[in-house]
Amino acid sequence: MAEEARRIGLIEAAAPDSGAVMAAFRLPGTPVAMTPVAGAWSNRVYRLETTAGAYAVKELLNPWAEPRFDARLAEAWRFERAALAAEVAMPVPIADPATGDCAADVAREDGSGDAGVRVHRWAAGHPATVGRPVATDVGRWAGRTLAALHGLRRRPADRGLFPVPGTATADRWPELTEAAGRAGGASWRLLFDGAAGAVATVVGLVREGGYHPAAEVMSHADVSAKNVVLTSGGPVLCDWDVACPVVPRWESRSGSSPRPTNGGGSRRSPRPEGFAPSRAGWRSPSASSRC
Repeated sequence: MAEEARRIGLIEAAAPDSGAVMAAFRLPGTPVAMTPVAGAWSNRVYRLETTAGAYAVKELLNPWAEPRFDARLAEAWRFERAALAAEVAMPVPIADPATGDCAADVAREDGSGDAGVRVHRWAAGHPATVGRPVATDVGRWAGRTLAALHGLRRRPADRGLFPVPGTATADRWPELTEAAGRAGGASWRLLFDGAAGAVATVVGLVREGGYHPAAEVMSHADVSAKNVVLTSGGPVLCDWDVACPVVPRWESRSGSSPRPTNGGGSRRSPRPEGFAPSRAGWRSPSASSRC
């Protein structure tokens, strides 16, 4: 019960023990500090500083309570490794040396239980956009990266691990609006009412588009500003845990690709999710540097 409460954020959990993380992943050196990274919402992220370097430590929370979370994560991990072998720019992942898996269970620093974590080398840099237009070269890089991922032509061994396009949640929008009003009062109800038109539009697009599993390949599925970090060596793509099957042409024109509108984009391109139009291109109102 306590672990479930920690997972959904009802009670604050202790951080993974830095020494246990280093031991499990056989990281060199000794721990110096483990610092929470702001901006993570579906998982908890920490910066682990050691005498031999810095690492990103992600505590995996299974935020949607998936019954086959570990199997789905393993499928995403196989794709991440394929992308790494194809030289797609990303923070270098550190596998569990005992199993080859991406994650391992380690003790929490207060001894209250274990935490499932994965580790990457720290990517020092800054978000692709924070309140300013997306640079043309970053937009082009994102397009090349998507092309490389789609070109791998990877398919999951078990398609049933991943969601399929559907409108079940949207079909319940009036019910959800009522529930929001009861939980948050008139202000929440107003927000849900205001979104109803957009929800109806999305429902129509999903139904028109249909479901085309034969056209799907594995991809990152979240190439957005929050997951593109600009380093001294160029952009890197973070956060591969939700990699899943996509229809390439849909992902390439979806709301998750940071594209500029001037100099490298198209006025006909749909607006990327999380970006707002500006005179010079696409602007992200907020972004995180976490990976």
